[in-house]
Amino acid sequence: DKEGNSRLLFEGGGRDVEEPILTWEDLDKLQEQYDVDSRFVFVDAGHNTARVYEECGKRDWTATMGRGEGMFAHRTKLPNGQYNKVERIYAPVKKVSLGRGETCHMHYFSNLHAKDILHRLRQNQDPSEGLTWEVPQGVSESYLKQMDSEERVKKPNGKYQWDQIGARDNHLWDCEVLFVV
Repeated sequence: DKEGNSRLLFEGGGRDVEEPILTWEDLDKLQEQYDVDSRFVFVDAGHNTARVYEECGKRDWTATMGRGEGMFAHRTKLPNGQYNKVERIYAPVKKVSLGRGETCHMHYFSNLHAKDILHRLRQNQDPSEGLTWEVPQGVSESYLKQMDSEERVKKPNGKYQWDQIGARDNHLWDCEVLFVV
């Protein structure tokens, strides 16, 4: 919402439809149904990357890909005309060439930082304490399980990362991570 709180409108299965979304055309229909501007449709390009780039390019959607890096440097222009360096959890937009003069917008993002933010948001259920993560009644059991499908672990090299727990599905967790991005 305008204050930055999250509300789940659709999870792609369970309470809203009997079968998960399987086609790009299904996503087109959802975009129209919820009146989502193409600039705000993000698609994970970690699997079948070339196809995701192609489909995003056709629709002016944004492809995304999580990376192990920390933050990404951005330059912002100050009122005095000079530039300032700021760090964000996503990289500046890249244009991926698809050939024939067509392109796709793409952002890398920090898996660690985006998932850390999501984890913190989910912990707060008191709006007076900051942003909240709301889940409607009737959400599917699958959604709830997938929101607890990864854990933050410290690797032998001392760095942290989020790892999938066993063979748990984590697709809806990944979707919510993209929302944070």
